[in-house]
Amino acid sequence: MLGLRARVMAATAWLAGVALVPLSARLISEARLTRLNSHYRSALDLCRLYVTGRALEQPTGEVTAPAFLFPMEQVFEAAVANYLSMRRNDLEIQPKRSLGPTTGEPAHALTFRPDLVVGQTPALLVLDTKYANPERTTQFGTRSFRNNDLYQIAFYANEYGSRGLLVYPRAERDVLVTFEAARARCTIATVDLSQPDLYGLAALEAIVEDLVENPSASSRCAASVCVHSSRST
Repeated sequence: MLGLRARVMAATAWLAGVALVPLSARLISEARLTRLNSHYRSALDLCRLYVTGRALEQPTGEVTAPAFLFPMEQVFEAAVANYLSMRRNDLEIQPKRSLGPTTGEPAHALTFRPDLVVGQTPALLVLDTKYANPERTTQFGTRSFRNNDLYQIAFYANEYGSRGLLVYPRAERDVLVTFEAARARCTIATVDLSQPDLYGLAALEAIVEDLVENPSASSRCAASVCVHSSRST
């Protein structure tokens, strides 16, 4: 027991100069693996997956309350759908479409359901919600958007022959930016959930209206809706 205590005290002394730093993908990528510590590779890979795939982070508040776990991605999706459906009569929620393979086997159908489609014949705007930070930190310490989400909304926009809109909750800053890829013109927008009286959803409604009314133009800042473009390479 005395020997164990001495070892613990020695190990604690070795950590005296260790400081707490924010966890980031860049910090993980800078960890140098050798043949002596290569057994940590799997743990580092798990840490990297966690850092790059985590959703929103909210600071700790001043009020202590019991914790309840909700599928927030479903809550956010339903909130956006309910708010817009009460204000538009041309909204379709999770319409189902399928594509069949043109050649090859097995001939499985590819089925997809965007969260919302504005207008039916023709579709004017296809919308998908994501409960995550729209920006992520790359392993090189730079900022970028979530490529997989953009691939998805671009696919929807091409299939519906309309503009696409990705909607995220506001995390670190407001985002309103538009990309063009061949026929897919896709916009990323954030909703500020911290605003009272559903102000954030009202701002989103203004963005949707702008995209529907001006399909060939970049989305603008609607009346009393202050947004800042976020560009990343």
